[in-house]
Amino acid sequence: MTKDITKKVLGAAVVIGFILPTVFWSLSAPRKSEELVAGAEVVTEVTAMPAPEDAAIANVSSAEVVKGASESVGNGVDRLPAAAEDRPNVILIMIDDAGLTWAPVPTPSITKLVSSGTKFGQSYGQPNCSPARAQLMTSQYSGKWGHTSNPPKPIPAAIETWPKLLRSSGVHTGFVGKWHIEGRSPSEAGFDATPLYFLEGHHDYFDNATLLSGNGPAPKVADHLTDRFAAAAVKFINNNKGKADPFFLYLAPNAVHLPDQTEARFQKACASLPNAAQRAYCGNVLHVDELVGKVVAAAPANTLIIFTADNGCTYLQPACHNGQLRGSKNSTFEGGIRVPLAMSWKGVIPANTTFRQPVSHRDLGPTILSVMKAQSLKTADGKNILPAIVGKAPLPERHLLNGGDTNGTIRNNRWKWRVTGELFDLQNDPGEKIDVASKNRDVAAELKQTRESIARDWK
Repeated sequence: MTKDITKKVLGAAVVIGFILPTVFWSLSAPRKSEELVAGAEVVTEVTAMPAPEDAAIANVSSAEVVKGASESVGNGVDRLPAAAEDRPNVILIMIDDAGLTWAPVPTPSITKLVSSGTKFGQSYGQPNCSPARAQLMTSQYSGKWGHTSNPPKPIPAAIETWPKLLRSSGVHTGFVGKWHIEGRSPSEAGFDATPLYFLEGHHDYFDNATLLSGNGPAPKVADHLTDRFAAAAVKFINNNKGKADPFFLYLAPNAVHLPDQTEARFQKACASLPNAAQRAYCGNVLHVDELVGKVVAAAPANTLIIFTADNGCTYLQPACHNGQLRGSKNSTFEGGIRVPLAMSWKGVIPANTTFRQPVSHRDLGPTILSVMKAQSLKTADGKNILPAIVGKAPLPERHLLNGGDTNGTIRNNRWKWRVTGELFDLQNDPGEKIDVASKNRDVAAELKQTRESIARDWK
């Protein structure tokens, strides 16, 4: 196929008045104030999502804490639903450079997936691609080995990658997509099958150069790379479903990362966007939606499907937007590190619900290891969040760290402190417009001390 529509975005402002519908977030204002709990901490909530708007799920602001939410959380871990007794298959889809309002057109397959499970109002990746993927595969904060930005820094030999524990428990493990991790190849990290992937941080969508399959070059195929990743993923699923042991697939397409390249078949759906670059980006979004639809259709009944992204949108792609959040990719403001996250597992995870307590990609490894009944990591900065998602136990209070020495942050409940000395109240100011450090000196001092103490423990 030819590159019927292709354009790199060199940087432009978001078109004023251009409304971006999205599966996870919209630019709508928070609900009326009487629905909020004045002064409350951010708590777990499992509640019905708002009705779809323009074929997308409407935004629920991170400032919202609905009355009675904490009442849905039990005092201890009760038994999970019966469907969780058997080891499920797990499919983890991580797309690339997609902030909270990344989709400028309806994405029906992703909308359907999100509606079938729980979406997360406050999910954290990392400021850019490589550290996000390193923390995902290790469930540890990559700042421990100085990896807080691109380019990659090797994962130290002493740090485990949790897919190896899945493989040791008999799980059939597969990886398809963008790797962008140093110090471990996919096979060394625990993946048996690697039918189509590349090692770098970005890739042309029509060029076969540097594409790999197993230990050698991938066959040359004239097709959009996202479509090729979808085909490889579906083949892996079909080859492994129905076996005595379950499978785990980590599917990491490089879409919607630059370059913006798509095909003529998406011209009509993207015609309303103002220029060729944004229309090409839009086509890339629709490639991703097709990928999700194909993968979900191939997945067997007892499958946990997770959909997320590595970091926020980049300013180089104005059709991708981070909503009301400040900052973009490479920033530790919320727009750079807050990412979409949804989980669907029929019979276990409630449908059409929102979970608003802060979570991190570091939580995904411990959660997947638990549901697949594999050995736990010896060291993990994340937690198994499934009991909290289904309302059987509270999520333990913890501090979420991001960034490095010059842009680092620490978050605890409503408060987020930056190493620059700024303090933000994310409950009342999710856009991080007002520095409240001078009015909350004790909070700022405590978070500063805690972050420094945690960092000292790494050395």
